Amino acid sequence: MLSLHEKTMGKISVSRKELYEKIWMQSLTKTAKELAVSAAVLKAECVKHNIPTPSSAYWSKLAFGKEVSRDLLPDEDSDLDIELITLENDGKKTGKLAKGNNPSIGCERGKTQRGDFKIDLNSDKSEWLATVQCVVEMYPVRSDGNWYNKALIDKTIKHHKIKQLSWLERDKLPARSIPYTWLDVDCSTECLPRLLAIFDSLVSIFQKLGFKIETDAEATYVYAYGYKVKLSAREHNNRKAAADSTGYPTYEYVRNGQLKFNIGGVFSYQAITVADTAFVKLESKISNIVMKVLNSVVGQMDWEKECRRHELEREKQAQIKQQEQLEARNREMRVAELRQNLAGIMDRARRYVLVGKLNAIIAEIEQRAAIDALTPDELSFLNDLRYASRVFDPCHPFKDALLTDADLEKIINDSLRGSLIPW
Repeated sequence: MLSLHEKTMGKISVSRKELYEKIWMQSLTKTAKELAVSAAVLKAECVKHNIPTPSSAYWSKLAFGKEVSRDLLPDEDSDLDIELITLENDGKKTGKLAKGNNPSIGCERGKTQRGDFKIDLNSDKSEWLATVQCVVEMYPVRSDGNWYNKALIDKTIKHHKIKQLSWLERDKLPARSIPYTWLDVDCSTECLPRLLAIFDSLVSIFQKLGFKIETDAEATYVYAYGYKVKLSAREHNNRKAAADSTGYPTYEYVRNGQLKFNIGGVFSYQAITVADTAFVKLESKISNIVMKVLNSVVGQMDWEKECRRHELEREKQAQIKQQEQLEARNREMRVAELRQNLAGIMDRARRYVLVGKLNAIIAEIEQRAAIDALTPDELSFLNDLRYASRVFDPCHPFKDALLTDADLEKIINDSLRGSLIPW
């Protein structure tokens, strides 16, 4: 078995078991740095040779003294030598790794670094805090001017200087000298370095967590899990009474050096505030600010779920109402059909009555005709009654209209009057 540090011609050889122990003792990134190899290549070799690697949650729990357990190395070939290509050539580092692990990139252009630490919002908040505190320790607040995101900070400083100028002085500036993106800060010149140092650290922390930072001429936003959270920094103002010759109370606002961060909310009164206090400064509340951002994202998620629930409930109520209206229309159609059937039954009953009356009159006339001969008028009337009897026969219903009680009474009365003609 070759030694861990035995190198030849830009290559290094290490056993499978030894690489497993190294990765679980000091993480994959540190092992790659120690071996002078690419972390991506080392990760690919671990996958290829079935070597388990620890997750970010493993190191978070380990940092806070929680109980952790290793994934066992599969019992295959522990003494297998793995050959890795190093990033060193004649003692000089080459490639992009030689530039250092600088997490800052052009966030104002919408480009963000892929986060190495992922937070599962469905997990317990103590796990969030453990991961956040690990990342916060990686990016402490710098007060020496050595910025993590120098390009963005320079634009913010330049914009702050332009804000101090009058309108006439601003108009004289060339268009190319005016920045279009900057961090959303509002403070005095004395507090600006401190506020920018805090904001710079937050930007790097959010990028490390895999969030996207976007700046424009109006605000600074953190895009996390598909949701947007507004982030701004301000300096407190004290209201001080000012002398006025008119006698009306007037006030002037003086900055007091206390800083605060506003998180979320379209208006200032809707935002969550994390501010300086007499005992704790903002530099000690970086984790609190990040947790507030995550809570704001969760709040937006819950709000969307609640809106979706109300929308589904409204759709369900609309479907129920539509079903009730359909049932009501069907019920009305059934009632109309029953009424029509009942009208037909009543019509047939009326026709039976009418035909019975007509047949009785016809029988009376025929009985009298057997005694005395009928005149032509009486014979014509008898023929009309026979025709009416056939027309109103229920077996051959009259198709033009249904008979009503008034029609029945009129026909019978007319027939009776006709039967009482003197013979």
